[in-house]
Amino acid sequence: MGRKHRRKFKSNSPTEQSKPTAAVSSRYRFFLWVCGFFALAGLVLRIDVITAWPGAEGWALDAALSSKSRVIYVPTVIQSWLSSLTEPFYLAPRVLSISFLLGSATVFYQWGSRLFGVQTVQLAILVAASGLWLPFFGKVATADSWALFGHIGMILATAMLLRSGIEIYKFWMLAFTIVSLLAAPLSTFLMAILLTAIYWKNKEVRAVFYAILPICALVVPVFGLPVNRTYYFWGSISLSSQGTFLAYAFLGVLPQVGWWLAAGRDAVLRFKKGDELIRLLLPFLLVGLVVQSLSVFVIFGILVAKQMENYFRQPYPWVSWVRAGATLHLIFAFFAALFGMFAGLAAFSGDGYRASLGTAAAYWIFSLFGVIGLYGMKRDFAIGGTIFAGLIATMFFWTQVYPFIETQRAWPQRAIADLDLPTDGSLILRGERTLTSTALPYFRQMGLDSLPQVGIGYDKIDEDEAQLIVRLVTDADTLMLENQVYGRSFFRGIVVEK
Repeated sequence: MGRKHRRKFKSNSPTEQSKPTAAVSSRYRFFLWVCGFFALAGLVLRIDVITAWPGAEGWALDAALSSKSRVIYVPTVIQSWLSSLTEPFYLAPRVLSISFLLGSATVFYQWGSRLFGVQTVQLAILVAASGLWLPFFGKVATADSWALFGHIGMILATAMLLRSGIEIYKFWMLAFTIVSLLAAPLSTFLMAILLTAIYWKNKEVRAVFYAILPICALVVPVFGLPVNRTYYFWGSISLSSQGTFLAYAFLGVLPQVGWWLAAGRDAVLRFKKGDELIRLLLPFLLVGLVVQSLSVFVIFGILVAKQMENYFRQPYPWVSWVRAGATLHLIFAFFAALFGMFAGLAAFSGDGYRASLGTAAAYWIFSLFGVIGLYGMKRDFAIGGTIFAGLIATMFFWTQVYPFIETQRAWPQRAIADLDLPTDGSLILRGERTLTSTALPYFRQMGLDSLPQVGIGYDKIDEDEAQLIVRLVTDADTLMLENQVYGRSFFRGIVVEK
């Protein structure tokens, strides 16, 4: 290896070159520890009692528990082993999802600190953790967080290779690409193609992708296509449904709306001026949006963290953008809180109202603190209010509001307990979204041979041999089993035919 490849990597970040590293105060350290505690609590709370979500989790757990599934998918094989280790069966697979989320944060901190600075990366992680969408993927037994781990490593290794030229990052690019291929083959294949096109003129990056693309071409036909529609947790959204992904992404970053408005405006201006950091991040952000990678929330966190740092370094040109966005969000959050409280009252009476009130109040009050900090130029309030609004509201939701929702979502367990279902015969599920039904893993775990009548990776069962046929109803919000109403459901119900 040449001398230039043995040199120690030095960050070329303009921010790090122009400003000395400030001493970290004990108060800031305490803030980081408190935020870390709430973020971890939001991840682990109730993962042992939440009913499997319809979509990818229902599909993945059913495939993991099935002995007749012919799905060739590495995460499913691992989940099959993990589901036998714990009770309930979905606990260990969800712990695996949390582990990959934490692993993604670790890789981002280790490499991102060298690219963007330690404090920027710390704030970026807090921004991602306080979002209303990304932390959810630690609570589902799907491969989403696994894919996030691979994509983050793939992107950062590419960035490190671009900035330093050190050849070891070629190996890491290849390694993380293989990791993400196992979880999200089609998405990773598209990401590799787009990054190859973008960095075609860079010989070092291009050489790595020359090795990556043939691997992708071999992996995707084997097990990429049958599972591309169950990559994301709702299970029925394909890569062509870009609008749905953008809508979920927008809702997920609402707590930082003022900051990301300023970040977008600042990115456009800096890109025109040829800013090195923006030119490094923007291709990864656009590619992540196209392939629907969760890595976009981490890249977005970097852009927002930069605005949080620069807001209190005068002159800052986007003060009005940050304040206007945060103020409009505060008004919107007030009316959304009212709607949530009355929805809780209508669905769950007084207890539901009080639970919704606590969650909505926590979110709105901390958002108010953030706005006060922006107008009063108080760093603690501006940044702390924004971060805590998402963290505290998320934790309150899972501890206060979700137990009421679980009473409606737990209908598969009630169906198994109340019905005389066959345990040694066959059961057929009919319906538009049978493959991703919430009930599938619970029927399977009880020993029922509950195979969808039509679906990739499953054997068909003759209806004449089935002892029970379950028809999945997707256009009804009432669960009825043998003419007995089990309660209203916002998700999916089933109707039993004998």
